[in-house]
Amino acid sequence: AKWHGAIDYQGLWKSALLPFLGGVSRRIGFSGETIREFGVPALYTERVKSKAAHIAEQNGELTLRAGAAKAVAPFELRVLPEEERRVLAEMQGQGLREYIVLSPGGGWRSKCWPAERFGGLCEKIFREMGMRCVINFGPGEEDLAETVRASSGAAAPVAYNGVLGQLMALLRNAKCMVGGDTGPLHLAVALKTPAVAIFGPTDPLRNGPFPAGEIVLRSTDAAGNHKRGTATDESLLKISVEQVFEGLQRRLGEAV
Repeated sequence: AKWHGAIDYQGLWKSALLPFLGGVSRRIGFSGETIREFGVPALYTERVKSKAAHIAEQNGELTLRAGAAKAVAPFELRVLPEEERRVLAEMQGQGLREYIVLSPGGGWRSKCWPAERFGGLCEKIFREMGMRCVINFGPGEEDLAETVRASSGAAAPVAYNGVLGQLMALLRNAKCMVGGDTGPLHLAVALKTPAVAIFGPTDPLRNGPFPAGEIVLRSTDAAGNHKRGTATDESLLKISVEQVFEGLQRRLGEAV
């Protein structure tokens, strides 16, 4: 028998309205304790009160309610060979055979470690490890990439903005990835690339690398309020270039 229903992992009005208006008879979502937008659970026929801390495991609870055998199943991402050849050729053309990816963006700027500090980290990596960096940036983040470059001294980082397949190839072949709570960080972890994560207003217990095992840096007085803003959260300003560099060295040491 076919299963007819909808699972709303987002917990938003726009994601819950589609199956509701479409007449889907079974609609599964989070209860009010977990939901992101007030009132949304009224659109579900089944409401799950989450017990897990991490969002991946919370989503898995919805999957189990729908009848799945496992909450979070193992998976492997596939990088197309032609994308890999293209990206590696581009890196070699820039004189890079080994590199570290820095991702200074993150959707909303309040959860982004300052771009100037990414530049300082880039310079320190070049000076003490003899390795150049690649600055990954997305649409609207050109200013961040330029600030990183301008703050990196003689480190000569390479700015890179590729489509998803190219980004996957770039990340999979990196020695390590350093970034905040952003898509490229989680993509790097999924590709099994060593990572150093810098967190501020978002809680790594909920939104951190999954499964756990990467280096996560966060100030002890950071508030997990998920507050969106245009200025860097104060807790991120308490994380120094030296701390991130030490975390990078520790992660690379573990990865050997």
